[in-house]
Amino acid sequence: MAKHFWIYTHNFTHSGAPLVMASVARELAAAGWREQLRVVSWGGLHDRRHSTLQHELTVEGIHCQVLDLHQRPPHIKRRDRLLLNSLALPEAVVCQALDWLWDGKLSRLDWYCHEGNPEAFFSGQKWPENINQALNTGRFRMRVPSLKALQVYTNWLHYKGAGLDVQAPQVLVPEHLIASACSDFSSLKIQLTGSVGFGQKGHLWILQLLEKVLSQYPQTTKVLRPIRLEFIGIETGPYAALARKVCSYGVNLLGENFSWSPQDSHENTLRTMAKSNLSISCSQDETFSLVSAESMALGQPILRNETGGFDEQLNCGDCGFSLGPPSPYVSSLCVQLLGSLRDPQTHSEQSFLDKRKQALNRYACFASSNIINWLI
Repeated sequence: MAKHFWIYTHNFTHSGAPLVMASVARELAAAGWREQLRVVSWGGLHDRRHSTLQHELTVEGIHCQVLDLHQRPPHIKRRDRLLLNSLALPEAVVCQALDWLWDGKLSRLDWYCHEGNPEAFFSGQKWPENINQALNTGRFRMRVPSLKALQVYTNWLHYKGAGLDVQAPQVLVPEHLIASACSDFSSLKIQLTGSVGFGQKGHLWILQLLEKVLSQYPQTTKVLRPIRLEFIGIETGPYAALARKVCSYGVNLLGENFSWSPQDSHENTLRTMAKSNLSISCSQDETFSLVSAESMALGQPILRNETGGFDEQLNCGDCGFSLGPPSPYVSSLCVQLLGSLRDPQTHSEQSFLDKRKQALNRYACFASSNIINWLI
């Protein structure tokens, strides 16, 4: 066993890649690596002021450290292990890891790539060439969360082999939240979970979709299900201008049928998600959509577009509804779909309950995903 097993992450926020990192760390700890684990984040001041994930892991006996972007990684011992948990790490840190691999200081290097566009992080031809060479050493492995992501990375690296493959994240939701999740479909209670950012998660898109649906048949149409929308995990503070704009839009459109909640701990976020009965993923780009998988654990049929994770979560349509390829524009097919979901004659209570059951069944696959088989 290596003296230390290092995990490098770009931050400790309660969001996609860092939450997967925490799951990996906990799985390694449970497999006997707790004393060897060293988790290092380059989240700097933001982590120190706002993040809490590092404190949760520390309480569990997992050593965590926060560095600033310009700081070099800690010294390693020969034959240590290292997992890079994101493409968003500082470039100098990635270069150092590859240098350690070539120098024989690492017994093995792994990289879990959560991002859908690697060229946005590592432009130029030298990067795919260098990574390709490293993959051919047999001591370096890359994993991506979905089949769509695998195709992107295969094309970028011009590589096909055992070193590059799909590894779905392990998704675990507390049983008490699964048991208490909403199962009433007399109305559509839709949740979109994720920060607004620069608009990439589709908050404005879903509002535009609802505006078109309600312009045809308003909330007061008695034979149709009313719609409620909640945005979960919204940024607050002076920098969150777009978040304030979309929430204002939601209030103007839906009134008391719109609500939002700020960023919170993972369990509190899941608790808020459990109050809804439908989940939507309408991002312009995803490699997996952890939120969709967690929503399935809560028995929520999912509305999602065909970004990364679609094949694993919704390919056969038995546990949700496809929004088609990602687009900044609301299509007439999406308007027609959401309108039909309001109609009990088209989609009965029992049909929703059947999709709810299928969503729970599909979640079981993600809960049993075993990252240990890849890393150990």
